[in-house]
Amino acid sequence: MRAQLGAQIRALRAKLDPQLLRIVEKIARKGPPVTDQDRAQLAIELFLLQKKDGGDFAAKLKAKLDEQKRRSH
Repeated sequence: MRAQLGAQIRALRAKLDPQLLRIVEKIARKGPPVTDQDRAQLAIELFLLQKKDGGDFAAKLKAKLDEQKRRSH
């Protein structure tokens, strides 16, 4: 019974997006986000996971945010 359950868990994990699994494991370790900043960061991570462009959108977004940060300082 235990071996069968282990096989089922491994089969389910194999179907999940590894990045999504990383986020879920982080939440399981730390608990749900409690600050607005942590919630916003999680929302952005989940949004970016939905993009299937090899990280292009995330890289462009990060570049724009870095540029705005430099301008404001």
